[in-house]
Amino acid sequence: MNMKRLKSITIIFLISNLSGCSYNPDVKEDVETIANINSNVQNIEDILIDSLDRGNIYYENYTEDFSSYNYNLSVKVLDTIYALAYTNTVFQNKSEHNYLGLLFSKSYSENNKYHVLEIFNDDTLYHFTSLNPIENSRFFKDYTFKKGKYFFMFQRSREYETFGQEVYFYNHYDSLVNVSGNVAPSLPSIDSISMEEFYESKFYKNLRKSKPYLK
Repeated sequence: MNMKRLKSITIIFLISNLSGCSYNPDVKEDVETIANINSNVQNIEDILIDSLDRGNIYYENYTEDFSSYNYNLSVKVLDTIYALAYTNTVFQNKSEHNYLGLLFSKSYSENNKYHVLEIFNDDTLYHFTSLNPIENSRFFKDYTFKKGKYFFMFQRSREYETFGQEVYFYNHYDSLVNVSGNVAPSLPSIDSISMEEFYESKFYKNLRKSKPYLK
């Protein structure tokens, strides 16, 4: 093979590798960061990191500067299963990470019922039970809520609300997130603002910044 041909092959190889390269997420660093955001994660941070499976990363590159990936971790400690899930949006040139819809939950069985809780520091965002194992339960329909049914409906389920009701939920978040019991009457609808206007509003951005588990 002459030098000219070898040089051409080398250039093609370098170009193909450079154009195909993508952001390589550091999930260990993510878990450590999330543990600083949600103190509950600190208790099992090490075993979450030990459970890393890079094949479980769903990665998508949207533009040269904007990419995101999803990751789900699940570990069992004694009879309790802990799950950590998040979407990490990365602005590559700025090296800026934004954790979206941060979710940390635990599930266990007790008194012939299966319990699931999502917790954030000292707050229980929702707690529901099911008579069947969660994987065998009908989503939402088989759940009986002890607390946080509104939160679950408007943040973890995408089937049970209009945008106007979602805006009402955000505007009355502090009271609605603490409603106990399984009864959740339909919320009024705020329809005087567009989706784009609301998500760009200072109110929503400040709320979202202080509560990283919101979508």
